[in-house]
Amino acid sequence: MPGVSEAAEVRPPGDAHAAPRVGEPGALPLFAQRNFSVLWWGQLISLSGERSAYLALLALLAEHTQGMSKPGSGWLLSLLANVTLAPVLLFAPWAGPWIDRCNLRHVVVACDVLRAVIVLMIPFLYRVDGDVAPVFLLLFLLFTSGVFFLPAKSALTPQLVPEPQLLAANTWLTVAGIIAAGA
Repeated sequence: MPGVSEAAEVRPPGDAHAAPRVGEPGALPLFAQRNFSVLWWGQLISLSGERSAYLALLALLAEHTQGMSKPGSGWLLSLLANVTLAPVLLFAPWAGPWIDRCNLRHVVVACDVLRAVIVLMIPFLYRVDGDVAPVFLLLFLLFTSGVFFLPAKSALTPQLVPEPQLLAANTWLTVAGIIAAGA
């Protein structure tokens, strides 16, 4: 078209990437974008809690087995590894296609809230009867929720930030994981 620059791009109304591109007037840095900032801080808090809960769980198992000295301690650690892996093997092949049909924000929030509730239930449930079997059931549910959470978060990120900022956004989300691992 005469008078129109080749670099001009027509964006459909409501396009998730209709925000100004990096380098264009009005483009915002990632952390100035409310949606990305909320996701990043939420991930930092969620991952820090997840790492802390895992350490607390190991401490709970150590207490239950009197410092891992009771017979069967090794079996409990093996069970822990299997309970955390089983949801991935059972549900991961179907999680992605199911999530694609859902509102990603709702899935991310619901899974994160569910994971928080489950983690908070673990010490109370253990104190009630002193048995680890119900704890392992909660862990199965916790990791099942994670199987749905992770692909939803990955699919949500491109909807929150302009395409040219996607690499930086994913890098910052990885940094949140690294910070949480060190916390």
